[in-house]
Amino acid sequence: MHKLKSVETLSCLITLAGGILLHFVYGWSGHSPLAAWIAPVNESVWEHLKLLFYPLLFVSIAEYYLLDQPDTDYWNIKTYAILIGMAFITAGFYTYSGILGFTWIPADIGLFFAGVILAFCYSCHYLKEGTRYTLSNIPFFLILAVCALAFILFTWMPPHIALFAAP
Repeated sequence: MHKLKSVETLSCLITLAGGILLHFVYGWSGHSPLAAWIAPVNESVWEHLKLLFYPLLFVSIAEYYLLDQPDTDYWNIKTYAILIGMAFITAGFYTYSGILGFTWIPADIGLFFAGVILAFCYSCHYLKEGTRYTLSNIPFFLILAVCALAFILFTWMPPHIALFAAP
């Protein structure tokens, strides 16, 4: 139990740091197309969801082995955590910017931090509970794969809706 909380806390901090660094990777890479697969290429909400998705996914892979392949539906829980974090950021951004009528960088940063923390609170709670969904991991791996492919595809061919446009 204590190991889980310690690993989840460390993973949360690494995810936050990774997301912060990832924000600058595309520029640092000289606008490399490969960097664009995982790093935001513009200021759209969609592109900034990569800041949560990829660091949390990569940390979850490492965490799976650190926790000695937990006896829970680990990948189901982590997939939900990633989706909850991204949904929170998206809903929070459109709610606050819709109310204020403008965007505010400190609020955007706060939403990122809150989304990551929420994702880890969710996963820690359900991993601690030992939750078993009785579903195969395959649908959850597919969800993560579709998200990763969508980030790549919509980086190069974004639909013409607000989620993909820079505010």
